[in-house]
Amino acid sequence: MDTNHLLIEALIALSVAGAVCVHISKRRKARRVVRGRSPLSAAEFAALFATEAQAALAPLIRDRLRAYIPVDPALVRPDDRLCEELQLAAMDGLDANAFVAEVEKAVGTKIPNKDAESMFTLRDIVSYVAACKGRDQ
Repeated sequence: MDTNHLLIEALIALSVAGAVCVHISKRRKARRVVRGRSPLSAAEFAALFATEAQAALAPLIRDRLRAYIPVDPALVRPDDRLCEELQLAAMDGLDANAFVAEVEKAVGTKIPNKDAESMFTLRDIVSYVAACKGRDQ
């Protein structure tokens, strides 16, 4: 093998190692946020919201997080910051978009990008969707 091939292989190995380290770091950060918490059942989580409409939507929306964050959604609280604390979209940014799309599909409500950009917590999302559903009725 020539020197160029060895250099390329070394750079690829470093890139992969770096990506793995970032991923592990993000997982640890999210785990620190929820450390020591007891899981909340759907009913317990719903009880943390102000209205019946919000309480009905909250567990449904929380459960959609499962594929997008590195911790059990049962440990998430309404005011946890999804991207900053729970590391939603930490790796590529597309997870946040996919999560919003999945929420839209689950609740049957479109969330415009400009509105989604101002939602930082599950409480923000649940309140928005509940308000939209209230206007639709």
